[in-house]
Amino acid sequence: MLDGILLIDKSPGLTSSNVCEQIAKLTRSKCGHGGTLDPLATGLLIVGIGKGVKILNMLSNFPKTYYFEAYFGKETDTLDSTGVTVKESHAGFTKKQLEDVIESFIGISDQTVPMYSAHRVNGERLYKLARSNIKVDVPIKRIKIQYIKLLSYALPCSSFEVQCSTGTYIRALARDIGYKLDTVSHVTKVRRIKIGEIDVTESFRVEDLSNVETIQNKLIPLDTVLSFLPMVELNESQYLRFVNGNFIQVSCDKEFSRVHYKGKFIAIAQKLDQTHIKPHKLLFK
Repeated sequence: MLDGILLIDKSPGLTSSNVCEQIAKLTRSKCGHGGTLDPLATGLLIVGIGKGVKILNMLSNFPKTYYFEAYFGKETDTLDSTGVTVKESHAGFTKKQLEDVIESFIGISDQTVPMYSAHRVNGERLYKLARSNIKVDVPIKRIKIQYIKLLSYALPCSSFEVQCSTGTYIRALARDIGYKLDTVSHVTKVRRIKIGEIDVTESFRVEDLSNVETIQNKLIPLDTVLSFLPMVELNESQYLRFVNGNFIQVSCDKEFSRVHYKGKFIAIAQKLDQTHIKPHKLLFK
């Protein structure tokens, strides 16, 4: 049984679930991913294998950085180049106007979720409802844009880099940039280049992972990938209380910490107060 984290550079055309299915088939282990990428999108996808699935939420909540290209003057039903054109509008703005508009998105704002998305409404995926022409109230999400930069200006297509909170839809961001410029738009390219401090240059294409041995060589141990958390070493009496679900007396400033026993990583703890921690996720006994 393999346990760890795999950093994948997703190719276009694959769903995030496709990637996990391929890895699960090779490893015969449970797999999951942290942060869905659209089929059109490429770039960094964090895949948990075995016990690695349990820690995905500790990694996927970091800010995400994307490169994207927006085509102005046409809007599609999917908000990307795979969809059908539903609106057309003249795009005649200047570089300065575009820079001013993207700057207005920095900070906290509300974003309308794309109808073609994996977001659930009443238990159903929105994209399934869209394909069946079922009308629903589309959810609005609170998002945060840390920064957005114009990398190249041209019409009809310009390119950008953005760092944003988890759950931000880049297709919707491009749509809303277009609306603020009194036109419409869709994305032609989206690439996730960072999650927190993890860079896409550290990742591998799933097509290059042909067997279990190759995957094992690329697998990052859980303790390593969570090294940004402080480490707590338990003595025997603390260990016996902790693994049975009880809080223990340990000083810790951070919300979460890695728990070791006899030099081995066994769990993630959560702070109760300044002098006590409790089990958050038991990984190994």
